[in-house]
Order: sequence, then C-alpha cells, then structure tokens
Amino acid sequence: MGFLFTKEGTQRIVDTLNTAFNEKGLALIQQTASDPNTKLGALVRTRNWGSGQLALMLNLLPYDQSGHGDKIKKRHIQKWFYFLRKVLGGTSAFAPIRSALADAILKVDSSNNPLNIVRVSFNCVELPAKTNPNVVIFDAPLPGNASGGAVRQITLFTTYVGENDTVPYAPIDPNDQDPPNPDWKTSNPNDPDVSP
Repeated sequence: MGFLFTKEGTQRIVDTLNTAFNEKGLALIQQTASDPNTKLGALVRTRNWGSGQLALMLNLLPYDQSGHGDKIKKRHIQKWFYFLRKVLGGTSAFAPIRSALADAILKVDSSNNPLNIVRVSFNCVELPAKTNPNVVIFDAPLPGNASGGAVRQITLFTTYVGENDTVPYAPIDPNDQDPPNPDWKTSNPNDPDVSP
C-alpha cells in the first residue's frame, strides 16, 4: 500500500534505491567502502556527508524498472537531486537515514557494535496532507538466512504533490536542457568532484 499516493518519479527513486542496496548491491558498496583511504570509505566513516553526496559518489540516478523502457530524462535527474538536497536534505529525517545507511555499509553502529545488515529496503509514502518529512527505520531478520543477516527497512513519509499543486523544482526548459543553475549542481567544496 506504500505506493497508493506515490507519483511515478518517486517510485523510480525507490526502485533505484532498492536495486542499489539489495544483497548484491550492498555487498559491493560495503566492499568498496571497506578501505578508509578511498573517498567513499572516508565519507561513510564520517557519518556526516551532505545531502546528495553519497548518491553522487555511488552514481545513483533514477531508473525506470517498470518495463516501459523509458529513457530517464535530465529533468528526472534534476528532480532526484532536488529531492535529496532540498526536500530531504534540509529536514530532520535526513540524519537518521544517513546514520542507518552508514551502519549498513560499515556493518557496525555508531558505537562500533557489529551489525549484519545484508540488505536495505526503501519505501516512500506520500501523504495527502501537508507535512514535514518523517522516517521510520527498523531491522527485520531475513527469512531463511542462516548467517543471521537482517534487512534494514527505511520508510520515508513525505507530502504528496497533486497535479494542481505547485512543484518546487527549478524551471525546466522545453527542450529538456538543464536550467542555468540547477539545484542539483553545487559549488560546495565538501561535495565530491563528480557530476551526474
């Protein structure tokens, strides 16, 4: 029922995250981040990355898994980074999500207690009433997993933007070109030197 009020663009974001952090994806991210001398390893260990930074480091972009074969347009990428930086990044929901992802990637919590998170799954429920983003995070044992691995579930609650509502994205040019200063681009020196 999570997608009852969820728009296509949000579902693409959820699809992307669920694919990136499934068993194989998370194992690859964990392996890549295991070296503290790499940019990713250092970033995750700080547990203090900026909104959009981890997505840039992992090159996570929205992907359409619906079977329609639609190409993701630049405006979808722009909305994805706007979502990360402005909708989620400036809210109280960002810090617990960042901490939950760092725990899963490092396989330890912030107190260095060992964890065996083998997958992170995501859902976003868009509520019809105007509300600030909220998040629920819990771990559940993975059925049939002899190693005792757990799935970390992250459910984000945001406001549904209806067809007649004003969408707070930067203006899009009719030819699908990037606007002069899109919100997903930044000159922040703390962001990695990576462009989507």
